[in-house]
Amino acid sequence: MLIPPETGYGKEMWRWEHTTAESNPHDNSIKGMRPVEFQPYPAMMYRPLQKNPWRFDDALAHSEAEQRNLESLGYVAGGKGAAAEHFDRMQQEIAVLAAARNYEDRNMSDKAKAEIAVVEESSSTHTAEIPQTPIKPRSR
Repeated sequence: MLIPPETGYGKEMWRWEHTTAESNPHDNSIKGMRPVEFQPYPAMMYRPLQKNPWRFDDALAHSEAEQRNLESLGYVAGGKGAAAEHFDRMQQEIAVLAAARNYEDRNMSDKAKAEIAVVEESSSTHTAEIPQTPIKPRSR
């Protein structure tokens, strides 16, 4: 389909196809819309929620500070592939920590082992750390 560049539609198409440093040859008041250089923001960030099938939560970062804040909440910049790789690395790290904890648990008392069993039975995922039960100080 041929669209004449002098029409309103042709001028609008020209704006989106050219950079901000260029001006329309038919109307000098019209500048392009694309930036000349790469602009890192706004950036889409993803946080994997589950695997098989993959489900992601997404958020938009408008600045470096906002990106750091979202990264502290578990979001990953770089697309869904990078988020999936990060998720797999984190799951592997949790599995290694859980294996190390299970190895150290063999030297614990029977009462501590029973407490660990209760926590592990309440979850179907790897338990990297058992929450400590506060011990009340004895009063004299």
